[in-house]
Amino acid sequence: MRTETVTYQIFSLGELSPEARARAYRKWLNDEPEYGWNAENKQTLNAFCDLLGIRCNKWEYDGYSYSFSWYSPYEDTIENLHGARLAAYLHNNFGSHLFVPKIYYKGRRRRRSRLFCTTECPLTGYYMDNMILDPIYCFFTHPDDTTFYDLIECCLDTFFRACRDDARYCCSEEYFAELAESNAWEYLASGTAYHLIN
Repeated sequence: MRTETVTYQIFSLGELSPEARARAYRKWLNDEPEYGWNAENKQTLNAFCDLLGIRCNKWEYDGYSYSFSWYSPYEDTIENLHGARLAAYLHNNFGSHLFVPKIYYKGRRRRRSRLFCTTECPLTGYYMDNMILDPIYCFFTHPDDTTFYDLIECCLDTFFRACRDDARYCCSEEYFAELAESNAWEYLASGTAYHLIN
């Protein structure tokens, strides 16, 4: 019987040469990392559709493209509202969901403000709420000739563009470096992950 002891030099991602770092990134990318925020994005989309009473059944996105189609149950008179009349319609019908009262705490007691509201993630608490509702909040500050139909279309387009950009970022080298640092991944000098040879 014979026993051998093997010694490895272990490096963090930041200590690797540029070539080894690129090799480690390509290996991670070839393992097809999953985009981990699909469920949260879908919850935001469903909450938005439920709020406005629309349907968005056919949609998809990845790190390079997106597409969607949606159905509006509204009559032409509502879909063609614009300017101050549209702002009033939105505020009267959806304002309680778009502008949520601020919550204050004093010790263990919780109190909702009657004066101050917030627009921070009012649908699900996930940051994509702000993305999908941003065109509506912008419209409230400057009502223009945008119709209700066009405003919903703009909200959905903004949302899916943000999903595409986020999915692209989650495959980027910058994201990989953050992931490697936060998880304390270790590598050999060649860029091979150390846990793969254990």
